Amino acid sequence: MPTLLARNAEVLVAMDGQRRELKNAGLYAEDGIIKQVGPTAALPSTADTIIDLTGQIALPGFVNAHHHLNQTRTRTFPAHRTTISSPGSRRSIAYGPAPIPRPRAPAR
Repeated sequence: MPTLLARNAEVLVAMDGQRRELKNAGLYAEDGIIKQVGPTAALPSTADTIIDLTGQIALPGFVNAHHHLNQTRTRTFPAHRTTISSPGSRRSIAYGPAPIPRPRAPAR
């Protein structure tokens, strides 16, 4: 089972009821599951993968919900098509895609 050691974080915010902020801390994970969070000195010293988090903030268990996932699913659509959730989609469904304005160079 693969192991991961992320250590030396400037601050590690424990996602627990106390919202502890640990200095010079890290985490240890086995097979993708966090097994231990705490000061770097209290963590195992070896792992299959070791990441140095010096100068970084660690948020173990945090999920990045602001990732523009809607753009991932529409990446393969041609530029002149719209999706149901996009602005102007009702117009597009009723009348076809609207022309896309093209940027122009400023006049000299």
